[in-house]
Amino acid sequence: MIILPSEHADLYNSLKRIADCILGVPTQCVVYRKLQRADGQYYSNVALKVNHKLGGTNNALTEKLPLFERPTMVVGADVTHPSGKSENPSIASVVASVNNDANLYVAKIDFQKGRKEFIDKFEDMFLQSIRSFYVANKKTLPERIVYYRDGVGETMFKEVKRLEISAMTRAFNRVPKPYSANIKTPNYRPTITMIVVQKRHHARFFPASPQDADRSGNCPAGMVVETIITHPREFDFYLQSQAGLQGTSRPTHYHILHDENKFTPDSLQELTYRMCYLQGRSTRSVSIVPAVYHADLVCFRARCHLLNPDSWSESSSGKGKDANLDELRSRLSEKLESRMWWM
Repeated sequence: MIILPSEHADLYNSLKRIADCILGVPTQCVVYRKLQRADGQYYSNVALKVNHKLGGTNNALTEKLPLFERPTMVVGADVTHPSGKSENPSIASVVASVNNDANLYVAKIDFQKGRKEFIDKFEDMFLQSIRSFYVANKKTLPERIVYYRDGVGETMFKEVKRLEISAMTRAFNRVPKPYSANIKTPNYRPTITMIVVQKRHHARFFPASPQDADRSGNCPAGMVVETIITHPREFDFYLQSQAGLQGTSRPTHYHILHDENKFTPDSLQELTYRMCYLQGRSTRSVSIVPAVYHADLVCFRARCHLLNPDSWSESSSGKGKDANLDELRSRLSEKLESRMWWM
């Protein structure tokens, strides 16, 4: 635990880079001023993060989801781009659950050409995630993949689906034979469901009468909209999974691009909503499914691994356009690969 004298971004970035990439030690930073006036809620929030970083779990569902009766890996992915018109690299992350409660994740990160929405090394990152699942589950491979993909516009749906489903299939073909010894079929090929998660949209929902509202005047957590304003032919829905605290709550739009697991609308909506209670940094349900929430956090934290974080700003010279990406970053220590170091 590191007590910082102030909220100093450069100091924070340097400490995280050294701890994550050189020492391989999980860290928790707190600001002295906040620590001085802290209350029980502050201590609880810090403890939630520390417990996850040390390998503990904070949230679990009282009833097992039917999906997890068979080994299932929940995957989240995101690509974060530099600000403005900077030509520096984008950061891609892939996170994957490694237990049957879908509340412990491992993360893979990579830097790639700026402004590129596809994940260049998705095949390798996904294969590493399968290996982590295999190790964590006593040599058991996932039989189902539920893949939540963030940050994709509607015009990119078909291309992202084609590229990333193909990358998954190639990764399955690369799974070593000893890994697939417990699979009955000769060729390892789990079923895949791919869902795009959209947060940036203009849809907002309001209760028709005051008695239907929660304390903040919003629709209650768990509200689903799946007709009228959704796509006339494709499988999509809006889910407002969080309880409103202040202002108007924003629902999340889920668009199912590929479904080999043959979900019914009700089963996938319930699965997604119940998993929103499994974000380890919160004691309430969150607004997006945790796999995507974690992928966002990993991308944000990976900025600290840049050797020159200022090069990620709009005013930078654009060195990332031509530079070897390995020259711009430090690599995560192997000691942290099985931990939730980004929490």
